[in-house]
Amino acid sequence: MRKQAVAGILLIPALVIAVVAVSAVGTALDDQVGETNALDPIVDFYESPNDTPQLFCSLPDPSPWPDASATSLVLQDCAAGKTFTIARGKTIALDLTTYGLTGFAIHDLTVSDSSILQTVTAPRTVSTFGDYYAVYRGVRSGRVDINALWSYCFNGCRDSMRWEATVQVT
Repeated sequence: MRKQAVAGILLIPALVIAVVAVSAVGTALDDQVGETNALDPIVDFYESPNDTPQLFCSLPDPSPWPDASATSLVLQDCAAGKTFTIARGKTIALDLTTYGLTGFAIHDLTVSDSSILQTVTAPRTVSTFGDYYAVYRGVRSGRVDINALWSYCFNGCRDSMRWEATVQVT
C-alpha cells in the first residue's frame, strides 16, 4: 500500500510535465500555421511596442509647451488613436511627455507623408520634464499618420509603446 502511494505521488510531476510538453508542441505548431493562442497578446507585448491608445491617457495631459500656443492645433498624449482635421496652411504641434518618469524617452517621431504635413520645427526634447515637441504645417490635402516611440531603459533599452494619431488635411 505504501509503495503504491509513493508511486502515485511520483507520477504527478510526470503527468504535469507531459501536459505542459503537449501544450507547448501544440502551440508551436499553431504558431507555424498562423493560428493564435491565448498567450499571443502577452508575447506581443514583450516583443514589440504596445500601441494601445488608452495607455497614453492614464493621466490628464499637462499644459502644453508654451511655443505650442502659436499653432492651430496641439496634439498631446491623450490624442493617441484619434483622428484630427486641419486646413491647408494651418499648423499642428505635437507635445508628448514622459511626465518626468526616470528611464523613459520618446523618439522617432515620424509622419507617414511629408508632402502632406511639412516639418516646421523638427522633433526634439524641450524640457527636463520629458516633453518631446514638433510642429508641422498642412501643405496638401490628404491623410497622414503620425507615430512616436516610447523607450524604457533599465538593463538596456527597448521600445515599449507606440503613440499614433491621424491627421486629415483639407
